[in-house]
Amino acid sequence: MISNEQVKRAIFENELPTKRIKPFKKLKWFITLRIVDGNFPRTLKESVKLLTSALFIPNKSKKEKEIFLKSLNLFVVDMILKEYIEFYSEWAKDLSTLVEDIVKNDVQSKYLWEVSKHIGIDKVLHTSEYNNAQMLWIFYNALEEKKNKNEYTNKAVENIFEMLKPWLDKELYVHLKDTEESKRENILFEKQTKEYLEESGEEDSLEIDHI
Repeated sequence: MISNEQVKRAIFENELPTKRIKPFKKLKWFITLRIVDGNFPRTLKESVKLLTSALFIPNKSKKEKEIFLKSLNLFVVDMILKEYIEFYSEWAKDLSTLVEDIVKNDVQSKYLWEVSKHIGIDKVLHTSEYNNAQMLWIFYNALEEKKNKNEYTNKAVENIFEMLKPWLDKELYVHLKDTEESKRENILFEKQTKEYLEESGEEDSLEIDHI
């Protein structure tokens, strides 16, 4: 089971996960495999090339690892390859989900994405050749940023629409205009009535009767 911490190390430290295996029970030694990006091999030559990169042997050169693999029985090489394919499949299975979760919920991830926009992604991820986890991290961050911008834009458009709605909705506009005109007519009527009463001297008696 690939852990969240393994994925974070792959993203921020460019350190892909390793697995210690014993491909054949009768062997007296273990082999440590490390995830490498690339296509699965179809020939023995391609298998040796892939496993040369995947073998994690400290202080051993690529040539030394290749010699070591070629010295093994083909059956053992095949068993190592099967172990690696199983390990890689496990890594790839939940990688997308884990990276997406890190992008959405991890505080360090959010901070480093903001930093990367100022100093550059290469400097934040300490590499210019991104592994699969790093490429997914970049993709999901860009997607999340675009989504947030769209949500902000949609909200702004929604607010503007609400402000313009009376002019966009003809029936509502006509209703508002009628209401406005009615208010003006009432005000005018009240003003004219008041002026008439003042001139005729009947304003006080009218107010008393009304009370």
